[in-house]
Amino acid sequence: MAYRVTPWAAVEDCEAIRKVLTADHPDEKKQWSILGQSFGGFCCISYLSAQPQRRHALSHLFARRSPTLTTAAVFICGGLAPLVSQPDPVYRSLFVKVAERNQSYYAKYPEDIQRVKTIVHHLQTQQVELPSGGTLSVPRFRQLGINFGFHGAIDAVHDLILRMASDLDYFTYFTQPTLAEYESLQSFDSVPLDNTSNWSADRVMQEYPAFLNLSTNSNAKEPIYFTGEMIFPSTFLTSPSLRPLHPTATHLARSPSGWPSLYDEARLAANTVPVYAAVYLDDMYVSFDLALATARQIGACRYFVTNGMYHNAISVAGKDEELMRELWRLRDDCMD
Repeated sequence: MAYRVTPWAAVEDCEAIRKVLTADHPDEKKQWSILGQSFGGFCCISYLSAQPQRRHALSHLFARRSPTLTTAAVFICGGLAPLVSQPDPVYRSLFVKVAERNQSYYAKYPEDIQRVKTIVHHLQTQQVELPSGGTLSVPRFRQLGINFGFHGAIDAVHDLILRMASDLDYFTYFTQPTLAEYESLQSFDSVPLDNTSNWSADRVMQEYPAFLNLSTNSNAKEPIYFTGEMIFPSTFLTSPSLRPLHPTATHLARSPSGWPSLYDEARLAANTVPVYAAVYLDDMYVSFDLALATARQIGACRYFVTNGMYHNAISVAGKDEELMRELWRLRDDCMD
């Protein structure tokens, strides 16, 4: 038996909380508005799929209610989930964006091309143990690129690369404080499972030669690319907490499809709950093109597109206020 972690669990929790908070309210005031960032946006879309019709897997949440909608409005920040049946098209879109962020990184810090090659060569020839007990392999090191889609994170990765290269220059090994800093920037330990993808990221990456280059030849101009928010088989082999889950992850990744749909597309098309969304042109985690397609499939959805914010804008001082102003403007603006 396989268990899939989905937005449904969050929807159930939210609906339970709403019922408690509004228990003493008259029916016309039992609605609330919800805001979802990233995966929270995926949960919001599942929420819309679940109400108020009873044909969805979460219909029990609304079975004893009147047909009145439980949600007054939905705000989504970088979380318009791709309405696709399998992950390959998502990864194809995201590998292009991750490549662009790699190019931005090396354009800003060209000297890191050689530093990264030096680090990779060390990892190819030496066993490096992390403070947590895991192993710092080349694939795990490349997953530092997961940070490239955040405000200021390119600089943070550069600082770490400079520190790691300096360790090798002075000590010929990575010091414990440096490895601890690495672990603070990169960890998949708390998000362990892939599912029914047949290791999609690993397969799709083979279509992008730039990500296959691991040459540490200092005379070669091609940089070694970092990867992004992608799960590979090796992810489960370098962490002591994930290693026991490797057989389970492999089983899930290779199991036949058959998971129930996360979203009711017919219900979303008929949606009347106002949805206001921020779509980030340079989003490295949620495909821009697929996000726009989703926005056009959801009824009553209005959105704005920006290339002035990254995925975590809602948690960045200054950007958060700008983001919310744009969402409020969408809500308050009248269009015939």
